Amino acid sequence: MMNFIKSLESVKGCTFCGITYRSDVKAPKKLGLGQVTKVVELNAQFNYDYENAVNNRLEKAGMARSFNADSLPFGSWLYPNKVIQYGSEFYVRIYCVKGQHPDTTFYVNGRPATDTEVATIKAWQATLSKGSAKQSANGLTANQVEPRSINVKNIIAFKCGAIDYHEKVAVAV
Repeated sequence: MMNFIKSLESVKGCTFCGITYRSDVKAPKKLGLGQVTKVVELNAQFNYDYENAVNNRLEKAGMARSFNADSLPFGSWLYPNKVIQYGSEFYVRIYCVKGQHPDTTFYVNGRPATDTEVATIKAWQATLSKGSAKQSANGLTANQVEPRSINVKNIIAFKCGAIDYHEKVAVAV
């Protein structure tokens, strides 16, 4: 895993990547589902400067480049715009590509979710707040920059240029 993290330092400029990762979904108990996990496969941008990206979108929309990013909500940059270190944990920072529809598979208590369970999860997720209040306050209400910080332990596969990482153990959901 450390070789993978170190390899990310060499990526120059903003580029596209393919990533597959798993994460626990903190669904409320009232849904009655138990442990929910999702596996997401998507194309994303990597080594992206968040503040610059928001300002570019503001400018393209005819607004002033007025956005100033806050510091990271957790941890610090190990490799700026690439890898965050938080204690002994490492996170890869990616940005969702506009119009990207990730391939998401849900698991409930370790088994594939039924169609009814998937519908319940998606209906609940639709009620969650979406978007950045700070980007909205600066005038960017549509086409917001969407960062995601993925714990390296949850990455199943990552392809970016010459980097082709695949988890070496069986995927546990």
